[in-house]
Amino acid sequence: MEASFLRYLAPTIVVIGDGHQASPVTVGIDQQQIFDLEQQYLDGIKFADSWVDPTNSLFDDAFLRCGGEITLREHHRCVPEIINFSNRIAYEPEKISLEPIRPVGVDRLAPFKIVHTRHGYQQGAGAFRTNPVEADALVEQIKKCLEDPAYDGLTFGVISLLGPAQAKLIQGKLLEVVDAGEAEKRQLMAGIAADFQGAERDVIFLSMVSAYDPDKRTASLTRAIHVQRFNVSVSCAKDQVWLVHSIGLDQLSNKEDMRYQLLDYAYGIARQGRKPLKVPSPVSDSERVEPFESLCEQHVFNQIAYRGFVVEPHKNMLGCSHGLVIQGAQGKIVVECDGDHWQGPVQYERDLARQRDLERWGWKFFRIREVEYYLDPSSALEGLWKLIEGQGITPWDDFKHEKGPDENIIILDGPGGESPTNISGVSLPDIRIQPLLQHPENPPVSPRVSVSGRSGLNRGIQSALMAEHEARGEEDLFTSLENREVSDSSGGEEVGDLPNGVDVREYEQFSGRTIPVKGANNQEIIDGVVQILEVEGPMVGGSLVQTYHRASGGTRVSRETRALVNRAIASAKRTGLLIEENPLGAGIQKDRTYRLPHQSSADIRELGPRGLSEVPPLELLALMEQVVDMDFSDEEIMRAVLEFHGLTKLTANVRKTLEPIVTLYRSRH
Repeated sequence: MEASFLRYLAPTIVVIGDGHQASPVTVGIDQQQIFDLEQQYLDGIKFADSWVDPTNSLFDDAFLRCGGEITLREHHRCVPEIINFSNRIAYEPEKISLEPIRPVGVDRLAPFKIVHTRHGYQQGAGAFRTNPVEADALVEQIKKCLEDPAYDGLTFGVISLLGPAQAKLIQGKLLEVVDAGEAEKRQLMAGIAADFQGAERDVIFLSMVSAYDPDKRTASLTRAIHVQRFNVSVSCAKDQVWLVHSIGLDQLSNKEDMRYQLLDYAYGIARQGRKPLKVPSPVSDSERVEPFESLCEQHVFNQIAYRGFVVEPHKNMLGCSHGLVIQGAQGKIVVECDGDHWQGPVQYERDLARQRDLERWGWKFFRIREVEYYLDPSSALEGLWKLIEGQGITPWDDFKHEKGPDENIIILDGPGGESPTNISGVSLPDIRIQPLLQHPENPPVSPRVSVSGRSGLNRGIQSALMAEHEARGEEDLFTSLENREVSDSSGGEEVGDLPNGVDVREYEQFSGRTIPVKGANNQEIIDGVVQILEVEGPMVGGSLVQTYHRASGGTRVSRETRALVNRAIASAKRTGLLIEENPLGAGIQKDRTYRLPHQSSADIRELGPRGLSEVPPLELLALMEQVVDMDFSDEEIMRAVLEFHGLTKLTANVRKTLEPIVTLYRSRH
């Protein structure tokens, strides 16, 4: 009713919303007072009853009086996995499906993360119900996210799914542990669904509140108001939902209960982890194949695939098929191949309108005319490669998400306890959250692993093992390989006895913290650099700067940050704290290698989270010394290095990295 005056501001009003958004509630309102006012002021007015229903929203009233509803199906706020929950509970039952059009990258936050507080309990009644265990777990998780560089610059919100009392409890706990300035910067607040109507956040934390009590019947949440509440609560999140719950899926008997619906959906998404990228395979250059519309499109697809990029032909968006979609860590590019056939001005305008719609939501387009491509393919695609580089899109080999599914489910068994478990018959990985602050003064000794444990053996090692296997008459080559596996360096046999064996160390990542450069003096930055090298050294300069910046809580390295860290590295080199190696004669620090005096420059390590360009040249040279034969061609040497590290694509960037080292290898033989 408070919005009724808006009708008088203009002859025409447009109300944007839908019936599945949070409507006003009558809890705590004396409706008799409203009816008395109706009798006093609206007596005799037609349809007066429609003015005094306190549960009507402005949208409900506009729909009742005016009609003329226009359904907009394009959704640009949430990632697909989040808005699809709203589709499931609210829109698909009405034969409507919102289509997510926001471009999302491959390297992104997991859409759903879950914390199950199995020891949670509910206290209070009615609007005063709270769950202290869920509140504590949720606040603790927010603290960890605030310290996690992956959440830098993101906004947070907390929603109680069962009344305002839980929101007030959480808000009070947050005020005790989160700095007021940080809370304001993150727009951090706790409330109910209605408080977040139209006020989205990057990350939303949900507290389900409900807990199972065998002595009480659990009332189902199936009414329209419950659908509205869960729809708004989940779809407020743009990038990620953290769901904290005590009641289990097996403790909810009604599958139409919104709590059951949310738990069932969230666990399904969380268990998927990050789906592995589908590596594109080249298609025919001479015969058209589905779903391509022309040979030119197939030729361009092959050029993109040969460079190692993830590309999908004819992805459907806004009800239309769009040429070639290149996926990257931060976004996507649509490549359209325009043929010689003119489809008329009407179709041309439609195509441009769809392109403008997608560009408004952040999609990038690149158009190639068929005639220009066949006249000069290199020139026609030059702009595409520049656009790909400008968008930070890298070949699929560089994506680090191939290490396995995300650890998205956390089980809390008791106060202070955290343990992995098996939910609904699905084995879960060990998902204990590691402390964010670890001191690397006494880093653990890196275990040694045998090359036979990697995804592939280079041909020289593989053939030597096969020859020895045949000579000894062993029944099972894999038994022979297992016998050569090693334990850690504390006592296991190393792989020096393997024919052409390679001694490989696991790559250790720095997990400590450094002081942000803006608040640190030169010596403090040097201390941070030395701590990082103690764990990850030797390192190339560019990786060293990035690791320092990430460990200080930063994301993108600015020019000022790079200059200050590079100055500290130069100072440490002059005083002998670290050693600089430059076997390739690099002109800038980011391409040189840095290590501590006691570290070897010839240790071979697993690739770990590094890209190939982040591996020090002398480490790659030492690998070449071990895994290649003198009669290998340059390309065979590079492929042997790729195979050793479990990679396959010999892209232009990989060649750029390896060719100078192959030249160095040749010069020494």
